[in-house]
Amino acid sequence: GRAEEPEPVAERRIILRDARASTPVWRRTYMAPASAKLGLRGDVTHQILADALGGGSQSRLHKEVVLKQKLAAYVGAWYSGDALDHGSFGIYAAPNPGISVEQLEAAIDTVLTATASGGINAEELEHTRNSLTAQSTYLLDSQDMLARVFGTALMTGQTVRNVLDWNKEVNAVTLPEVAAAASRVIDPRASVTGILLPEGAP
Repeated sequence: GRAEEPEPVAERRIILRDARASTPVWRRTYMAPASAKLGLRGDVTHQILADALGGGSQSRLHKEVVLKQKLAAYVGAWYSGDALDHGSFGIYAAPNPGISVEQLEAAIDTVLTATASGGINAEELEHTRNSLTAQSTYLLDSQDMLARVFGTALMTGQTVRNVLDWNKEVNAVTLPEVAAAASRVIDPRASVTGILLPEGAP
């Protein structure tokens, strides 16, 4: 059969320089379980975690590093479980002028460590549920997106029923489930941090 990708055992860092980059960009990717291995409930739980961390202006990272500390121009998070062996859970951000990548990374790591040890709160869960439910309603209203969503689901071992049950699962996920996903996924040993710097930057 097909060989599976081995589990990572050490944190990795990559620094790239490119003349086309006008500002530094920071990105961290954690290896996460694939949707096919998680089942629909687990997949939804990881989507909720990503949205609560970096899914918009009400997210934990946006409030902390963009609004409160004013370190980042933008920040976001995602979960993608479409690969067969492993999914990926990631965070990306760009520092404001005069802010070093190290300062920004330290602030993000503080938020990630707190989330890994304590999960999210009830208000964050409620906001994220509303946001994801609204997004999926929009998807199901679009023929083109609907075809893509079903195609991806069927290719990765999910069923049409999974896609239709999405909103029901979003509303059923509990705080302990999100906390368990956070403590498992936010693991430095299974991470790659990439930094893109403009040519000539220190």
